[in-house]
Amino acid sequence: MRRLVFLLLAAFGTVAPASAQIVAKYSGIQPLDHPASFAEQYFGEQVNLLTKGAAKVEVYHNTQLGDAVANVQSVRSGTIGFTTVSASNVNQVVPAMDMYSLPFLFKNEAHFWWFLAQPQGAEIAKQLEDKGMKVLGYIDSGSRNFFTQKPVRTPDDLKGQKIRVMASPVMVKTMQAMGATGVPVAWAELYTALQTGVVDGAENNHPSVVAKKFYEVSKFYTWTSTCASPTCCSSP
Repeated sequence: MRRLVFLLLAAFGTVAPASAQIVAKYSGIQPLDHPASFAEQYFGEQVNLLTKGAAKVEVYHNTQLGDAVANVQSVRSGTIGFTTVSASNVNQVVPAMDMYSLPFLFKNEAHFWWFLAQPQGAEIAKQLEDKGMKVLGYIDSGSRNFFTQKPVRTPDDLKGQKIRVMASPVMVKTMQAMGATGVPVAWAELYTALQTGVVDGAENNHPSVVAKKFYEVSKFYTWTSTCASPTCCSSP
């Protein structure tokens, strides 16, 4: 699955007096050494540079301001200005966004980026605007793969296993179709869930597995590129 991440903007829609500095918070869920965190930090630095200090983005990493689901609502309410989340986490606002969670949706990376540039991709993202968000851009952290306590060589190997997924109806049903049980678990709680056996495994991209050290609490990593998820930004 390609990872779709959304950068959601709200605070910069506010007009401030010319003498006042605009300040907005950017909430990320990944550790500092994750590629998404580097992108978030760079974004904040460029906003400050290009506006000559008139606008400032304060960047927070590793769920300091909340998990992905909470961040979407915080953007809508204006509590934070930006966030980076997988597309599935926006299905709570626009159900059509969960389309990106369908397994094996894209043939390869080129197909993934091609679709995002098409009018159909733009139409899906535009639906967020009525909900107070606007897509600003996409980033990609790589394909989503299984990391589990038991080896997964065929779908049959998933039967009876509890696999952590995002709060996505499509992903829950995908696990069900493979014989597993999809268990929504907050990102910040996944390490402990794997460690204590609340779930038997999960699926995500390799930078996330390394940055969050999930290899310490799971024995096998299976390269499946199961589903697809893009990365983008939005504003009210």
